[in-house]
Amino acid sequence: TAHGPELPEAFRTLYRWHDGQIYGLGGVFNLRLLTLDEIRTPWKMWKDLEPEFGNEIEDSFSYPERVIGLSHINTGWLGFLTGDCNGFVGIDTCPATAGTAGQIINFGRYEQGKYVLSPSLKAFLREYWTRLKTGRVSVVKSSEAFYGLNNWEVRLHDIRGQHMHGCRSLADYFPSFGAVPTILGSEVPL
Repeated sequence: TAHGPELPEAFRTLYRWHDGQIYGLGGVFNLRLLTLDEIRTPWKMWKDLEPEFGNEIEDSFSYPERVIGLSHINTGWLGFLTGDCNGFVGIDTCPATAGTAGQIINFGRYEQGKYVLSPSLKAFLREYWTRLKTGRVSVVKSSEAFYGLNNWEVRLHDIRGQHMHGCRSLADYFPSFGAVPTILGSEVPL
């Protein structure tokens, strides 16, 4: 677009269907689906900060190598999911040399490692649906309530079959999306 990166059609379709969620976590893998305003606000701030903070960060890495830029800020990243640790899952519209535009990645203030979670939003949502259908998630009642109503969370299972929660790198939630090569010392995919 004239004011930001070109958005994949799957992203446009998703947001025509539903513009985020307005409270709590739990929407997609215990992460909150951001509204378009919540996507736009940090992007505008990053646009102003990118000239100063858009350089590569020492000790950061991309997995696989050279698929995601190693900067702290990149206006080609559009976070659409967030967790309780200030990280994002988002669309990478400006990948590194070996990457593909539209790949789904993790990034954020505390995300030293950036991982390709899925090759596209469509593939990411397909994996989400597959995990729901095959029971590789848990639906649990949240400790948060909204206007006295219960809030439910959809949590991924780790390799032991336990649902994951707490403040972790967002890539820890997506091991068989192609992200973390080993989880808990095991090479067994989720």
